Amino acid sequence: MRIVRLLRSMAPREVGRIDLALARGIFLAAAFIVILPTAVMHGGKLAAVVPLGWILSWQLMVSSLFLVFALAGRLGGDSVGDFSSGLLDLLLMSGLKPWRWVVVRVVQIWTGFASVWIVRLPLLIFLLAFGGVRLNQLLVVESLLLMAFLMLSSFALNASFKAKSRQQVWARVMLPMLACEFLLHAPRIATGILSSYYGLALPSTLSNWIETAASTSLTSRLLAAMSGPLELTECVPTFALYAVFSACTLWRFHQHLIAATQGRVRVRATDQTRQAEQQQGPRRASRRCWDDALAWQAYCVHSYGSPVVKIKCAVYTLLTLAMLLSIPFGYQIPMFVVAAATCLVVMVMTVGKPSDCLTREIRDQTMPTLLLTPNSITDYYLGWRRGALWLIWPDITLAVVLALAAFSLDPIAPPIVVSIAIAFLFAGPFMMLSPLVPVTFSGIATGLGLTFIFVVIVGICIAIGALTHPVFVPLILVPLASLFNYIIRQHVLPYWMERKIASII
Repeated sequence: MRIVRLLRSMAPREVGRIDLALARGIFLAAAFIVILPTAVMHGGKLAAVVPLGWILSWQLMVSSLFLVFALAGRLGGDSVGDFSSGLLDLLLMSGLKPWRWVVVRVVQIWTGFASVWIVRLPLLIFLLAFGGVRLNQLLVVESLLLMAFLMLSSFALNASFKAKSRQQVWARVMLPMLACEFLLHAPRIATGILSSYYGLALPSTLSNWIETAASTSLTSRLLAAMSGPLELTECVPTFALYAVFSACTLWRFHQHLIAATQGRVRVRATDQTRQAEQQQGPRRASRRCWDDALAWQAYCVHSYGSPVVKIKCAVYTLLTLAMLLSIPFGYQIPMFVVAAATCLVVMVMTVGKPSDCLTREIRDQTMPTLLLTPNSITDYYLGWRRGALWLIWPDITLAVVLALAAFSLDPIAPPIVVSIAIAFLFAGPFMMLSPLVPVTFSGIATGLGLTFIFVVIVGICIAIGALTHPVFVPLILVPLASLFNYIIRQHVLPYWMERKIASII
C-alpha cells in the first residue's frame, strides 16, 4: 500500500511531463515525414517486387529503436540526483524499504514509456492495412523492442546511481548494450576469420553452439523477424537471456541503495567536492596543479581528465577490433568510415579545447580575473593546449592506425586521412578565434579569409600526396600549418583579443 500511495503522490508530476509530450509529437511528426513520401513515391515495378508495408515496417522499426534508446536514457535518468539532493534519505527516513523504491522507479519508467509507445498504434494499423507484413511479424518485432527497452532502462536506472547528468546515463547505457551484442557475435566472427584465412573447421557441436549464441542476440532476432517468418516461441531464449541481464542489473541497483543507506557508499554531491577530493593525498611535486594551472584546468576541470582518456582507449580498441573482424565479411569500408568519423569528431572536440576554455571564461564572466595574471593570449592558448595534448593522444593513435589501414582501401585514401588529421591537429589557434571574432563585416571577412587559406593549404597537400606518395603530405603540410599557426598566434589572436577585452571591460 505504501508503494501505491507514493505512486499516487507522484502521479500529477508524471502526467504533466512536457518532455514526454514532446517525445510523442516529435516521433509522430518524424514518422509521418518519412512514411508519407514513401507511400506517395511507391509504385511501378518497385510495388510489384517490394510491398509498401514491408518498406514502412523497416522505417518504423529503425525509428522505434532510436525511440527506445532515447526513452530508456531519459526515464532511467530521472533518478539522477536522488542521492545528492537528499530525496532518498527523506524517503528512507519515512520507513520506505530500498526494494520498494526500486519498484516505484520501475513502475514510473514503464508508465512513462507506455504513454509514448502507445502513439505508435495507429502506425502499426497503417502498416497492416498496406499489406506485405503479417500480424505475427509485428508482434515478434514489438516484443523484441519491449525487451530492448527492459534491458536499456535497467542499465539506465543502475547508471543513474552515480551519474551527475542524463548525458552520462546515456553513455553508460550504450556501452553495456554494445558489449553484450559484441560478446554474443564475437565467437561467430572469430570462427569466420579462422575458416577464411586458415581453413580451420571447428567440430559441428561447437559450431552449432556458436551459431545459437549469435542468433540469440537482439540484433539477430530483429533482422530475422524483419527478413522472414519468425515465431514468437523461437525468441524465448533471447527473452530469457535479456530478462536475466535486466534482473541482475536491477538487483545491482538495489544493492547500491542498501549500501548507500547503510553508509557503506558515499555519493559525491557536487563537482566542487569531487575536485577537492582529487586534490587530497600525496602528489609528486612535478604533477601539482599549480605547476601548470591552465593545462590542469583544460584537462581536469573542463574535460574530467583520466576517465575520458580511459573511455577513449576502450572505444578505440573496440573500433580497431571491429575493423579487423569485419574484413572476412566484406564490411571493412563501412567500419573504416565509422572509425574515421568517430576519430574526426572527437579530435575536433579535443583540439578545440582551448577555444572551449576561453568560451567558458567569457560566458562565466571570469575573464577579467584571468587577465590579472601576467600572461598574454598566446600564453593562455599554449597552456590550455598542453592540457588538450594530454587528452588527444588516443585520437592521434587511432588516426595513425586509420592512415595505415587506408593503404589497403584506395590509393587516394592515405593522403586524405593524413592531411585531415594533421590539419585538425594544427587548427587550435584558428578555432580559438570563434569566441573572439564578432559577427561584423570585419569579423566575417577574417573568418572566411582564414578558412579559405587553410582549405587551400590542405587541398594542395592532398593533391601532392595523391600524385606522388602519402609520405610527402606531412613533410609539406606540417611546415605550412606551423607557419599558419604562428601568424594567427602572433598577429591575429592578440588583435581580436584586445577588441574582446575592450568590449568586456
